[in-house]
Amino acid sequence: KKIDEALPFPEAMHQTIELITDLVVQEAEKLAMQDTLLTVEGIQDIVEIKLMETGHHDVARDYIIYRDEHKKLRIDSPRAIKILRRDGLSFVRFNPMKIASALERGFRDTLKITGPTPEAVIESVNQLTNKVIEYVMHTAADGAIVSIEMILDAIEKELMAEGYYEVSKDFILYRAERARLREKAKERGEEPAVEIEEEELEHYFTVIRKEGSSYKLTKGQLKRKLSHAAKNYPELLPIDDLVEHTIANFYDGIKDHEVDLATIMAARAKVELEPNYTYVAANLLLDVLYRETMGIEAVHPHLPKLYKEYFKEYFRKGVSLEHLDPTLLSFDLDVLAEALEIDRDMQFTYLGLQTLYDRYFIHHEQRRLETPQIFWM
Repeated sequence: KKIDEALPFPEAMHQTIELITDLVVQEAEKLAMQDTLLTVEGIQDIVEIKLMETGHHDVARDYIIYRDEHKKLRIDSPRAIKILRRDGLSFVRFNPMKIASALERGFRDTLKITGPTPEAVIESVNQLTNKVIEYVMHTAADGAIVSIEMILDAIEKELMAEGYYEVSKDFILYRAERARLREKAKERGEEPAVEIEEEELEHYFTVIRKEGSSYKLTKGQLKRKLSHAAKNYPELLPIDDLVEHTIANFYDGIKDHEVDLATIMAARAKVELEPNYTYVAANLLLDVLYRETMGIEAVHPHLPKLYKEYFKEYFRKGVSLEHLDPTLLSFDLDVLAEALEIDRDMQFTYLGLQTLYDRYFIHHEQRRLETPQIFWM
């Protein structure tokens, strides 16, 4: 209608918009009642129809032109490109921000940057990111399928071409380590989550272990841990909000015990809003306990088997440390191990499990030896 933005919007126009909005909503509700799947495009089609039916042909025409222009922009956008995952079957939307994040982390690790990323590094990251995006867009425009490995290869190539040899070397070593871990998981018969395959392009934090070594923790890994802790409470899923609250307390070079504390505290902070978060916090503490006793995470695919094996090892260790009566070794430990119901470990509230952890579980040199089911058995 070419109405000057500086002028007040006419009241008659407000009324017309309300009328057409009501007509669109009514039509959408009617289609929904018929179990018709409503999409954004479908709703926009309804808007066009109602504009035409109410005699606003000029507005309908401009709206059609507007939709066509924005559709072209979406098609030409990097975000419209689909990237083939390593499973060779599924695709994920291309996210240029992951390229920038991977490059920035590479520079920070190689150059041992602990504070804010220097402006010169940010400029280099932006230039390299644009070159990788350009490569992806040209490859896709030629009709070729772009895979995650192709993008990672392009990052390496651009780093080398621009003379960032040390950063490129470290990035290559990191990729090799990720490939080794994937192969190891494959040998164990594990099926890694699709997200694991994209961690080379994901933002991560450097975490320092107690003995001084370090490892990289990605947002995807953290999300899997928190999702597992909340798996019995579908009303809490997806867990993205808890992930963001946890990461808000992270910093580069965070200690591993601080990661555990941050996840537990983030869950506990939500108990007042949703009481079931007390079980999520307890399950996160349970993950700490499993790593402390059995050396495995709660998400380990072979947890039931390893739990029962550790049950028998626990008695031998407890006797050798003089924490248990040697008579216990005369019991049929195989039968007792099979009687364990390890899922019951996840029935504790946070306060209940914390009390057992702090006051009752047998420990040696500050390391717990018992899990809840072993304790009660």
